[in-house]
Amino acid sequence: MASSQLARGAPPQPTFAGLGRRIAAYLIDVVIALLVILAASVAMRGLRAVGVWSPPAADPISNWRALEFPGRLAVLIAFLVSMGTAYWALFEASPWQASIGKRLVDIYVTDNAGKRLGLGRSFGRSLAKCLCNAFYLAAVSVATVIATTKKRALHDFAARTIVVRGRPLPGGSLEPWRIVAAFGIPFLWFLVTFVAVFRNLNS
Repeated sequence: MASSQLARGAPPQPTFAGLGRRIAAYLIDVVIALLVILAASVAMRGLRAVGVWSPPAADPISNWRALEFPGRLAVLIAFLVSMGTAYWALFEASPWQASIGKRLVDIYVTDNAGKRLGLGRSFGRSLAKCLCNAFYLAAVSVATVIATTKKRALHDFAARTIVVRGRPLPGGSLEPWRIVAAFGIPFLWFLVTFVAVFRNLNS
């Protein structure tokens, strides 16, 4: 009798997010990240049109080949930041506990105890995800989501997190500063990096 009462009073077990929802959320978020990069590219074209900045060559491949190692590294880091690192970190540490893509498919991120991530852990998880993608480990993450009981990707193991179905409690709204930072940081980082690197190439 007591055991049945405990069972009724126990918190419900989370339903872990499956591969389909996670891929759908990821694709939505990649489109959002590409829109930020597109906006930065439009801003660079505007700077070029008014004569503030111009690359040494019209061909991006020629510009890349002309860069030395520090310039190439700066460009690669700019792409890493702009492809979701700051965006995922800030949104998944928010009251939503989810990026826009995750929110739309009704999943969110928690730590192993079911609690909201701090910004440090969220940033570490986001960075691990981007590094896995950069080093072509996405297929391994897909395999671990399919094969493990809690449907964890590699970056979930690294950050000790899980992704579950539904909405977090108590939840809440996104703070305006978080939205501005999530999109402003990658936009400015990408824009400033490209302008600085290729201006340096001209000098």
